[in-house]
Amino acid sequence: MIRELVDVGATVLLTTQYLEEADRLAERVAVIDDGRVIADDTPAALKSALGSTVVELSLGDDERAVRAEALLGRELREPVKRDLTVVTLTSQDGARMLIDALRILEGEGLTPTR
Repeated sequence: MIRELVDVGATVLLTTQYLEEADRLAERVAVIDDGRVIADDTPAALKSALGSTVVELSLGDDERAVRAEALLGRELREPVKRDLTVVTLTSQDGARMLIDALRILEGEGLTPTR
């Protein structure tokens, strides 16, 4: 029924916990965490970008987050993004990347707040 609605030009907002369902039925997928959209793209683009471990580190304020983003961007071989006070890291080897990131930040006195 959802496909039929889309085929006739209707816009459908579907909420689901089942990624396979979203993959089959959606042209775009938005991932919401704690009321914030943390990803929004086509299913294929999201799977290629997020098919790995994503770690968010809150630094408490913008200045510390800017410093952390620059530092981790230099030291790690993984993508680093910043949204206000949160630095996001994406890696195929999440555990190693998290440990490395925390060590790097600790060495500069930038302990995450969460």
